[in-house]
Amino acid sequence: MEQGTWTASLLSFVGLSACSCESTAVGTHDTEVRTTSMPEVKPAIKIISAVEVDEEIRLTVMLFSGRALILQATSLQTVADLKIEIQNKEQIPLQEQLLVFNAQPLRNTARLCDYGIGHDSSLNLVRVMPLELKIMTARAKWNIRLQPQDTVAEIKTFVNEKMSIPVEQMLFICRGKPLEDGPTLQEMGVQSGDQVALILRLKGCGQFIVETDEGDSFRVDGACADRTVADVKTAIRDRTGLAPNEQMLSYRAQVLEDSNTLEHYGIKRECKIQLTRRKQDGCRENCCFCC
Repeated sequence: MEQGTWTASLLSFVGLSACSCESTAVGTHDTEVRTTSMPEVKPAIKIISAVEVDEEIRLTVMLFSGRALILQATSLQTVADLKIEIQNKEQIPLQEQLLVFNAQPLRNTARLCDYGIGHDSSLNLVRVMPLELKIMTARAKWNIRLQPQDTVAEIKTFVNEKMSIPVEQMLFICRGKPLEDGPTLQEMGVQSGDQVALILRLKGCGQFIVETDEGDSFRVDGACADRTVADVKTAIRDRTGLAPNEQMLSYRAQVLEDSNTLEHYGIKRECKIQLTRRKQDGCRENCCFCC
């Protein structure tokens, strides 16, 4: 009996010891429950970026003649690409085409998907009179045809292809006012036959203010330390049409010489320069600068 009791006690002790390794420890007076904590596993987060799919779509273009033209296109195709296809099929000049979808005119640089144009969409083609513009630069002049719904981006692209001038350095002036990037040419009052002058925005340069004797003022790009007064007069000519030999510039009551730089006179961005028109021989009128 004693040997059997001792054997049962030993087996009981061994069983309890084995269990204590897993989750339970037995003491003399109390019992402590221990749980083994597993390392926290964070779920893997996959970032899925939206991928634009260039889907093939079929479009119906209602021509101004009343006939329907069926075209095959893609959703990432631009409006200009679609107009080129219409030009090839119907012999309608690109500059005379205006595509409309849901009463909204479509811009050449936009894609079809930007307007929500999908499979079996219907567009209307309106014929417009193009704008005949003359682009004036220091080295060349061009005549181009644009649509009233085009923006200045179309002009910048044209000049970039011709002269490889960075688009961000271009500033166009029409009728004495700069052309902004957002509005259409029609919204800015540009008309057929207008002259558009190109002014270069040099990197690291700002603008200075030109004041006339009449009290008017306007801003001109080119406030760079290495620019000469002659360069400034050229910029003013592009801005106002006043020839450099008719300009007399002064800063702080000092007349500026053409060969000197702006740094020579301490002229920086946002400085004010006075502009006076020189009296020319034979000038019989009291123009605004000749008083």
